[in-house]
Amino acid sequence: MGPRPGFGAALRTPFFDLKLAAALVLAASAFPLVAAAARPGRRLSHGVLWLAPALLVAGAVADLLTHAPAEWLPRLVGTNTFYCLTVVPALAVLPLAAILLALRHGAPTRPRLAGALAGVLAGALGAIIYATNCTDDSPLFVLTWYSLAIAMIAAAGAALGRKVLRW
Repeated sequence: MGPRPGFGAALRTPFFDLKLAAALVLAASAFPLVAAAARPGRRLSHGVLWLAPALLVAGAVADLLTHAPAEWLPRLVGTNTFYCLTVVPALAVLPLAAILLALRHGAPTRPRLAGALAGVLAGALGAIIYATNCTDDSPLFVLTWYSLAIAMIAAAGAALGRKVLRW
């Protein structure tokens, strides 16, 4: 693990920037929801949680429009699918544990939801770190595999939240 080869050059490409921006936006939009979930009586609106997926959907449409149909499947599958589905969750385990521990100091009235939101935040943090290493920049790849990896952590967070966040 570490920055990918040609990291500086990748920073100047729109699809790499989109991949990193989407993960950052997801983390930034999940954080206030996690904080609100820790306090009883706080209304949990979805806020701008939809923004990161919307960015990736727009990027995927651009990807499809700028590449021939014969390239779509290779861009969707990429070369790092297995790593994405294992490394993103692995990088998210410690942040998930820390966020759940922090939530225990609050009083979440919906522990499963609070755990799921903690998983989304932790998954986004794992995705930010992994994005600097992953060479698959296609929004089709990111929308599919990063989302699945983050969903796995959100599901784990929901299951753990149900157990560790109840009063």
